[in-house]
Amino acid sequence: MVRLTVRQQEIVDCDSKYCLVAASAGSGKTLVLTKRIERLLEGLRHGEKVLALTFTNKAARELGDRLLGVYSREELSEKVFVGTIHSFCAEFVARRGSTIGLPPDLHVFESVEDRLAIFADAVAAVPQLQARVTDDKALRQLFEDVGRAKRSREYRKQFFANSGNRMVFDEYRSRMLLQHAVDFDDILVYTIQILTEQPALAMLYQNIYRYICIDEAQDLNDVQYQVVRALAGSTSGIMMVGDSRQAIYGFNGSSAGIMTKQFPQDYEVDKYVLDENFRSSEAVMRYAQAIENTSQMVQKLAIRGEAACFEFVDETEEARWIVKKILDFNTHGLQCAGIEDIPLDSIAVLARNRYVFVELRKALGDSDVAFNERVASGGAATSESDLFNYFHAGLRLMVNPNDQLHLQKLNIEFGPDKPYESFEDICSANCTYDGLTIEASDALRGSWSLLAKGRVPRFDLAFEVLNGLCNTDSAFSGDDDRLLATRDCEQWTKWWERYCLSTSPSSRSLSGFLRALSLGEVLDGQNGEGVTLSSVHLSKGLEFDVVFVIGLNDGTFPDYRSRTPTQLDEERHSMFVAITRSKRLCYVTRPKLRAMPWGGMRPQTPSPFFVVLQQVDMR
Repeated sequence: MVRLTVRQQEIVDCDSKYCLVAASAGSGKTLVLTKRIERLLEGLRHGEKVLALTFTNKAARELGDRLLGVYSREELSEKVFVGTIHSFCAEFVARRGSTIGLPPDLHVFESVEDRLAIFADAVAAVPQLQARVTDDKALRQLFEDVGRAKRSREYRKQFFANSGNRMVFDEYRSRMLLQHAVDFDDILVYTIQILTEQPALAMLYQNIYRYICIDEAQDLNDVQYQVVRALAGSTSGIMMVGDSRQAIYGFNGSSAGIMTKQFPQDYEVDKYVLDENFRSSEAVMRYAQAIENTSQMVQKLAIRGEAACFEFVDETEEARWIVKKILDFNTHGLQCAGIEDIPLDSIAVLARNRYVFVELRKALGDSDVAFNERVASGGAATSESDLFNYFHAGLRLMVNPNDQLHLQKLNIEFGPDKPYESFEDICSANCTYDGLTIEASDALRGSWSLLAKGRVPRFDLAFEVLNGLCNTDSAFSGDDDRLLATRDCEQWTKWWERYCLSTSPSSRSLSGFLRALSLGEVLDGQNGEGVTLSSVHLSKGLEFDVVFVIGLNDGTFPDYRSRTPTQLDEERHSMFVAITRSKRLCYVTRPKLRAMPWGGMRPQTPSPFFVVLQQVDMR
């Protein structure tokens, strides 16, 4: 049994209705949050629940797994909702959207390109914008501005000062609703609208969710905070846990000021601080303190660890050195930490952006070192094969007949002389789909037919058909097509199994499964095995024995586009996050020369972060 410190126990036992916990990296915040939720659950009356909100599916799974150590899955589902704020709001809007006139069975369009296609039609319908939106760059910028207007009330006032902006904002939402579709920002906006316009419904939810606990609260943006306030009303308690030094999502409108300033202004908040690091070594924490002037105590840390800066001639030398160190750790362990064996999945290489990994990928491949990359996919499921891209589009149309966008896409792919008017027409068409053999086309129709029968979709039978297809040599035009389809079939099977594990049999549905896919709730935490290569933004919440932070040159990290004090602060926060992913060893590296794609080598200036850490090495 894990014992809490006196300060941790004080937070768990506090009687405050509104509580703010400033929890530094490695201070045991997830443990405290879990124990706090357990205590709150003990005092609930029948029908009351705790709402535990996070910002990543990984964090939600971790919190849920810890609670499953105390409660059964059935008990947990009755007592607490654990998930991302988007997953909660998506379920809320699906259930309650009709109260404000939203169509039933709303579906998330997670693909940026899908939403841009509808947005382009909306822009074309607003004459005032024709002279302003003349190319794809201008279209995408306006699209981003519309999203920002949804996330920030302050920016929305400025944005709506232009009548054309207001018209395209409304036109885009209308065109999405005609297809029974929403985007990620709309999920939150509609939640607030429902709770505001339906006070009796808001009171019902406030009586159910007596406490709201928010993890990583420094990542809240304005619209998310308004959701929390609307859900809490004046009756439900709120606990926020976060670290302002790890606020790195400013590009999405997030601000640590909501947690540190706005929340205490709006409520009578009791504040607590967790500043002891129980994860990272002394050496790692000295590096972290050099980047962020923290009050975390390092003198009491039991593990000394190691942290050091290294410079190399170019990216090739940098990559080869890293691979050599990885192989050495994997073979000989960490002598300074008393660890004999370091598996590859306990090692990570972090960078400001994915392009920094070009030479490292080659070096890892040349040495046969297994690695996986954490890549941004918008949190959504994607397929590589034509077969499963068609399969996915068919599922969308099966649950949402109003989805004209994907109906049009299937018509383009199938290339009929006369476009099919409905998904039923596509299913009944005795034709060979573009890129598929006759056998594969028949199997696709067969899988759709199986899933259309009954209330609960029989994915086991559908996957049996598609897996049988993948085991047939003649079903594909070549080995490459067959390999992609086989991998996709394996991946879809895993996604369905994960969905089943997280839901009760009575609550499973095709629309629920697709919503879970859209929100990334059933996707892999990582994309494979071996050493992890990750951008800093995607590494939050992870921890490793050994961390390399590479490419520490000015213009790369911090990013050359970060010019304002706020942007530079966020870059510093990102560096802090990168360093504190390490439990034992942290190595920071940079190449003195960088190869340009158009030829030649360009000298590089060391990052100010690198310079600061070099000074730590000299002490």
